Amino acid sequence: MTVSRRLRRNTKAMTAFLVEQLLEGTLRPAEIAAQVGMSLAELAAWAVDPANARTLEGLARLADTRAQMLLSGYRAAAAVRLIEIATDKEKGELSRKACVDLLRADLGVFSPPSTGSSDTPPPAPDERAILDALERLGEEDVP
Repeated sequence: MTVSRRLRRNTKAMTAFLVEQLLEGTLRPAEIAAQVGMSLAELAAWAVDPANARTLEGLARLADTRAQMLLSGYRAAAAVRLIEIATDKEKGELSRKACVDLLRADLGVFSPPSTGSSDTPPPAPDERAILDALERLGEEDVP
């Protein structure tokens, strides 16, 4: 019995196989569909089935959350680097732009904190506030 026939008989196994292949990302959707004996249209219909769509959306959110967590971990380093660049006239523009991009990066995974709670920390400064602070810092070093 071929892989596609065996998978077609067991929908849980086929769902697990399709999700795994989509997560792996090494094959194009048409190639994944062919592996299980489906057309691309059938694979698309499978993906929009409410139960499958919920699973795929959950996995996409998990991947976005993971990416946001990784980016957030580097924000402090980017801020420190921006301060170093602002105080050293010989640092490169490319490095500065990379730091600003990292500080701006937000996948929108986490909703903004609700306002009105005394436990809620103040909002993070925006790019303009950071750049103004860095500019003031740079001016302080000028004799």
